Amino acid sequence: MNNPNGMDINEMAEYARTKASLLLQYKLSLYSPSAVYEWFMSSEAQGNDSDEALMRFLLGRNEPLIDLGLAQHCRYDSVINDLWLRTKDSFRMNEIDAQALRLAILSNTTDKRTEKRNANWYSINLTDLANLLQNAAIVEIEAIFENPSIDETLLISLFRKEDLFESLNEKRWLDCLFATLRNSRKWEDAADFDNDVWEIKKLQEAAYYLPSIAPLTELWAVAVSGLLKRISPPSWNYVSKEMYESTMQRWKHEAAEKSVRPVNHWDEVRIYYGRMFYGEFALNTGQTVNILEMVKSEDVAIRCLAYGFCKLQPEQISFGAEQDKNDFLRFALENKFLFVDKVQRLALRDECVRIDSDYLCYWGWQYSECFARKCEELKMVYPQWDWDLGQDLTENSQDLIQGEIMELQKSVRFTRNIVIALFVLAFLWVLRIF
Repeated sequence: MNNPNGMDINEMAEYARTKASLLLQYKLSLYSPSAVYEWFMSSEAQGNDSDEALMRFLLGRNEPLIDLGLAQHCRYDSVINDLWLRTKDSFRMNEIDAQALRLAILSNTTDKRTEKRNANWYSINLTDLANLLQNAAIVEIEAIFENPSIDETLLISLFRKEDLFESLNEKRWLDCLFATLRNSRKWEDAADFDNDVWEIKKLQEAAYYLPSIAPLTELWAVAVSGLLKRISPPSWNYVSKEMYESTMQRWKHEAAEKSVRPVNHWDEVRIYYGRMFYGEFALNTGQTVNILEMVKSEDVAIRCLAYGFCKLQPEQISFGAEQDKNDFLRFALENKFLFVDKVQRLALRDECVRIDSDYLCYWGWQYSECFARKCEELKMVYPQWDWDLGQDLTENSQDLIQGEIMELQKSVRFTRNIVIALFVLAFLWVLRIF
């Protein structure tokens, strides 16, 4: 459709965008560097799909504060790349200023810089990236891997120790992994992967490959278990039973036997890795799970697998709570299968109250409070479940609370009598001296 001026709708839209861009460019040319920097954080800049010409105009002003704003907010690869080249020019800026600009670039969360993020996601060449991973300060490593806009292919290479990560030493590899654990990105949210479910699956596979190659130290156990806790196993059985058993045995390390913790970090690796063949994920792998054998296993990791990821019966809940107490509740309170049905839910609540009454909680809060919070959390996600728990406490729980009060009263009386006796003895001792 044409208008009286002879332009179709597309031409008119392009004319309007060009006019608006020129006016904005002129306005920003009158701004001081600090005003331009503030503009980058304004609602006008956030809502304005600024064109590359405007960004290049600002880059051409050669003002350090404007460069910082571009590094943090610009979405155009060519502009980011030119900024990166400036950090390598020792005549232009000193190392402190260069590092600050690099950190701004590496922390840029504008994931519209390219239509499809790639391994070179912040627009620096692979040689520079490899050198950065090898030699950069830890703050720059953290900026890369804590960035929610990081590309998944870089993470896959990190987990498999391939490509740019193949020559990294063990310490730097671990630094990268720990920084990744602090990333706020939702690893299994399809929207964070441009709705590319296949990319999610590749990331899951790489994460569950890591335990088969990671060094067997306590720090690595902390990092690997933390990663596996955040990322669920793939929805298909991509490893053989032999490889699975080999990896489980690999983390049953002799150092773990010397740990003073009931469930140590090596156990946690095996617990979260074991989800591939146990619990809710066993349905995807065709494995037959004998829950009773798991609950009675001599291996605490296998028991905790049952507590955290299998649908236990009330008697198995009681048995597990009596056997492993805090470690049982630590995993059971995260097991949604134990909240689906009222029978399991009540049994779990009773064990929370009982263990609270035994003064065994070392987490700084009561398990019964954790149970209530978990119920509220799941109620928001699964409102269709039957959340009517009847009375506030079951008869068994009431008996436990009453028993706890009586024990406290006895303890107070006993302590009071001891204090009185000590006071009398001290008084007699003083009289004897004088």
